[in-house]
Amino acid sequence: MLLGDKCCNPSTCFFFEGKVCSPTNNVCCDTDCTFIPKVKNKICREESQCQYSSICGYPFYFNYNFCIVICQKTICQLLNQIDCDSDPNDLDYESLCYLSCQENKNGKCINYRNSPEFVLNSIRNIINVSSFTTDFRREKHSKCFLKNNKLGYCDFKLKCRPFDPDSPFQPLYDFFNGDYLEDNIKIILTRYWWAVVLGSMSIILFMGLIVHCFAIYTPTNNPNAQPAKSIKHSFYNVGNTIKRMSIVNNPNPRQFQLAHMSNRK
Repeated sequence: MLLGDKCCNPSTCFFFEGKVCSPTNNVCCDTDCTFIPKVKNKICREESQCQYSSICGYPFYFNYNFCIVICQKTICQLLNQIDCDSDPNDLDYESLCYLSCQENKNGKCINYRNSPEFVLNSIRNIINVSSFTTDFRREKHSKCFLKNNKLGYCDFKLKCRPFDPDSPFQPLYDFFNGDYLEDNIKIILTRYWWAVVLGSMSIILFMGLIVHCFAIYTPTNNPNAQPAKSIKHSFYNVGNTIKRMSIVNNPNPRQFQLAHMSNRK
């Protein structure tokens, strides 16, 4: 529950009197802290390859399971076949993240990437949905096997990648390609807002410095503009400034005279 939730008391973690739910943790809860009735046709789960879209259905049945839809069978099971893993030596990294089926344990494992139309028609007849279509891809982060039976996983582009939990880049990869990227970004922006502000200011100052340097040292054909400076001349001026500062801090008549003569040149 969130602070400021009018449905739930955060100190006791109980609903206020007369409130039965909270929109912060229940997609089927309305803003008045009551369950959304079925007549409103509020979609609580989008349609996928496994299931139709679902709507909130108050009053509930089945022990208050108000929005539960489960993929009972895989596509291979719908075809009366067995799920299997294709031979990685015969396929590329992308094909390894497509479903494969075999008729029996000793049968050939067939990868259904670019599956023929008769396979789709078979599934359509079984589930009685004429518009059913699928690309037979596995879910993100599903396991897959590379050459030499090396364990891998299907990344966010649905390509089979080797799994290396000891890699120092694995947590960073999981952060940006996981299912909770949006939540992770929100946590960083709220918890480390000061670092975000400092980082943004540093980037702006750095970009401003680059633009300033290019503006000074880039030649121009504008007759009214100041002529471009040379980097060599700038370093020469810095060297003279350092010399003058050393003379001021350690005065020596002979050095002062030489420095003055060099400046006149």
